[in-house]
Amino acid sequence: RRMDGSGTVRLRVGIDEMGRVKEVKVIKRAGYGLDEAAVKAMWRFRFSPALGRDGTPVPFRINYDYIFAPGA
Repeated sequence: RRMDGSGTVRLRVGIDEMGRVKEVKVIKRAGYGLDEAAVKAMWRFRFSPALGRDGTPVPFRINYDYIFAPGA
């Protein structure tokens, strides 16, 4: 397989009530070092907090597809 620096890594990301990343787990690998790069980058992300039914910020988890494209 030709290594062109492209692929998608699916991550499960735990986010606290302040929007900070607290947990990152790879759930679909791309290989070739892309998994490690996606995890490292995800730790730098900041999200808007999720809001509970009463409007207060709550911790949550999301699945996030980190896409690597050649030349990007």
